[in-house]
Amino acid sequence: MCFDIGGVLIRITPLWSEAARVAGIELPSRFEAHTELDSAPFFPAYQRGEISHEDFYEQLRDFLGLATTLEAERVHRHILVEPYPEVEAMIRDFNDAGYSTACLSNTNEPHWREMSESGRFPAHLALGHRFASHEMGLLKPQPEIFQAFEKAMGVTGNEVAFFDDSTMNVEAAKALGWHAFRIDPARNTVPQVKTYLESVVGKSERL
Repeated sequence: MCFDIGGVLIRITPLWSEAARVAGIELPSRFEAHTELDSAPFFPAYQRGEISHEDFYEQLRDFLGLATTLEAERVHRHILVEPYPEVEAMIRDFNDAGYSTACLSNTNEPHWREMSESGRFPAHLALGHRFASHEMGLLKPQPEIFQAFEKAMGVTGNEVAFFDDSTMNVEAAKALGWHAFRIDPARNTVPQVKTYLESVVGKSERL
């Protein structure tokens, strides 16, 4: 069982303006309210671990039109909102049933540290294996990141059930033979995962 983190196990805000609102920071009126996270041109490089935290926060400060990098850091921190209901129990149930559980996440070091050390996201710690883009130097939907996961886990694509909120990531995984399913992040995710699993459990001993 392989899960994306944001939009599957953890509720995130997909918009910079929403992250700023939660952080209590007012963006300039000229900033487009519906700007998605990936619209920041430097964000993918940061999530591949290619630029430093200092460079990232400086570029984010300028992108958002903020006065300081501290404000940019606060906005970025508030992308992570809360766990979806019952995700920890779901992961522990899968572990107890003998399934291998893992995540494959486009993320970055500050968010990874928050998920690992803050105590706010116990489902993340309950996973048997954790794979992060900034540590791998790769991003979904690149096929290489899925292939690296297969190699590290010692599995082939048809042995993996994969859940992600991105259609592009799901289609990329399917192209490699994964049992991949798109999760709607606007709804509770655990019932969606369980419904999808009914169509794949039993097809592979390694799922």
